[in-house]
Amino acid sequence: MKLLSRCPSLLQVALSAVLLLSAVLELFDTLLEDLVGVEITTAHGLFLFAAGKMLKEWLEVRKEYSEAREKLGGARGRGAASQAG
Repeated sequence: MKLLSRCPSLLQVALSAVLLLSAVLELFDTLLEDLVGVEITTAHGLFLFAAGKMLKEWLEVRKEYSEAREKLGGARGRGAASQAG
């Protein structure tokens, strides 16, 4: 888990690949339903897509939060150094 928290872009790429695969499978499912004429219920694909989108958004928010925290920490460090000097 440490690797994923240090490298969120790697996890984002993996999530994007899973979401793309899910979308392609849903497309083929829809084509198969149209061809056969029988509706096949596959809510699991939509659930997977929604869960993946939520995880992707969480990673983006976490990345922005980490960047803002680093900037704030750097500004505090420079402020303390200028007061001490």
